Amino acid sequence: MPRVYIRHTRDRTIPLALQDRMIKEANAATPDNQFKIFSVEASHAPTAKKYREITEILHRLAK
Repeated sequence: MPRVYIRHTRDRTIPLALQDRMIKEANAATPDNQFKIFSVEASHAPTAKKYREITEILHRLAK
């Protein structure tokens, strides 16, 4: 199962350093199934404009 992580670079609930640590640890646990990582300049609760950006990423992945 492919894995995707969309980092929210302005998230103060789950800081970027913690997001990166979670990605790194998960990738280390499953080295044959690494995350495909995207970054969005958004807070933990994105605006409608940022939700559209996230939706576009997910739409591209679904193709």
